[in-house]
Amino acid sequence: MKTLAEWDTGKYGDFDEYVKIGDIVDEEMALHFAEVVSGGYFDGKISQCGEANNEKDGIFLYQTFEKIEGTETWRYVGDRYSRHMINEGLGGI
Repeated sequence: MKTLAEWDTGKYGDFDEYVKIGDIVDEEMALHFAEVVSGGYFDGKISQCGEANNEKDGIFLYQTFEKIEGTETWRYVGDRYSRHMINEGLGGI
């Protein structure tokens, strides 16, 4: 499991160097991205950074974490549309 405390040590560089799509992360990390930048989103199932990380065809995409249904576990799922888990036609983004 990737943790916010471990990433905060500075040994791993940028977030994208430390966490890859599909990695399990601690709840502190999932919450951090929704809280650290104004405009973040959290609804208990999805946590998103408030600042766009990417864009596709003029639509902003946000670093997104999902809570795995029926568990207390969070997974990093990459860049997603604001407040959505579905990214039609975006492939591996």
